[in-house]
Amino acid sequence: DSTYIEAPNGNSFLIDSSANEVVVRELSKFLPYYDRTIDGHATTHPDLDHIGGTPTILSRYRIDEYFAYDKSATSDLTRRIQTILESKNIPTDTLQAGDRIVLDHEKNIYMDVLWPTDKFKSDDKNDLSIITHLVYGEISFVMTGDAPTQVEGMLLREFPDLRATVLKLGHHGSKTSTSQNFLTKLNPDYVVISAGIDNRYGHPSAEIVERLENFFRAKNQNPVTQILKTTDGSVVFKSDGHAAWIIK
Repeated sequence: DSTYIEAPNGNSFLIDSSANEVVVRELSKFLPYYDRTIDGHATTHPDLDHIGGTPTILSRYRIDEYFAYDKSATSDLTRRIQTILESKNIPTDTLQAGDRIVLDHEKNIYMDVLWPTDKFKSDDKNDLSIITHLVYGEISFVMTGDAPTQVEGMLLREFPDLRATVLKLGHHGSKTSTSQNFLTKLNPDYVVISAGIDNRYGHPSAEIVERLENFFRAKNQNPVTQILKTTDGSVVFKSDGHAAWIIK
């Protein structure tokens, strides 16, 4: 799971880093070989398939600031990440609901952090996944990490007017996420399922795919064109703030 964002002014932000160095191969398709700078890198939670490529990213690119969901998370991998951050003097911080990252002041492109909130405590790291709302004019993207349906419900209570042009499904299309209510309320024009080919968990869930297909049919939209999967390759959107369209 990894999402790269680039604003018209050139500012860039990377959310998560996949499970390994594949993230670098994918980034090389979108960044010129001479551009080795990413302005911000955030990891939504410390699962391997979201942070496994972070040591390589930190080593090969100049990262201006690193954000984690929780600095207290410890494992061999998170300790390795911390060592690199310290050795390269990369500023670090956590992200909480209410934070805003401005990517382009002139065009008013920003990313609001909707979750986690310090009001909610859990021992399950998926419950504390960073959820972001990227906004550019009339277009917005909601990206939910591995947040489960319980968190989706709390999020809607906090932000009852939340909508999304594009929804990146929680937990790789697992049936633990993307409730019918969440899908209906956000009312996306597109959904993106970030999952590996032939992954051992069987993501995306057949139940969720069927739910998505029925949702888009009810909107008189073709599920084939509105449900996008990274098992078919990287999913790329461009936007002018008035519309969003897919490019391959």
